[in-house]
Amino acid sequence: MEPPIGFVTLRDAADIVAWVGKGWWRLGGTNFYVIEAKLNPEIERVIKTIADACESGQLTAAYRSITGATALDQTVWQRPNWRTYFSAGTIDLLLPLVDENGAPDKRGDTTKCTREIFIRQDGLDRFVAGLTRPKTKHLAASKQQMREMLKKYEATLSPGEGPSVDAFVAFANKDGLTGHRDRLREIYRKRYPDRRPGRPSE
Repeated sequence: MEPPIGFVTLRDAADIVAWVGKGWWRLGGTNFYVIEAKLNPEIERVIKTIADACESGQLTAAYRSITGATALDQTVWQRPNWRTYFSAGTIDLLLPLVDENGAPDKRGDTTKCTREIFIRQDGLDRFVAGLTRPKTKHLAASKQQMREMLKKYEATLSPGEGPSVDAFVAFANKDGLTGHRDRLREIYRKRYPDRRPGRPSE
């Protein structure tokens, strides 16, 4: 299922933030034990950066709810098992039971629910820009420059690795092409009209 509008999955957010570093590969190809046992220093650096930002409120994390997306309490990032959020992409929450109309159960009963974690896209864009501190090519960027940027991004993909619009925008930001998120996404959609936004190919 696609993320709520305005959000990306936590695992996609990790891949985007990882463009700041070197030697990264997607979390999707990483064994859960490597993440939870802290066996890879680069993965640990990236996910801890995101967890710290979520705990401090720099990034907004949310879970899917009947109303669309509900913000997670920042204290969930203080739990000792926070690395499982990245290995599974989900969190276990104690949520109130609801009736057929979606209203909370009058008795106040709760149940354990597993929910996918999402990160607010606009906040993530600002966060990544702050990490990379790129030189701005704000007003000079043309559509041709953006198409060339897309080619540069495609050249970094491994054989069989599908492109992602969010990873492309992050790549452009890192290379200094900031302030053109919507136009970059438009260039991407024209190149990949059948690809769902924010999701790597399957």
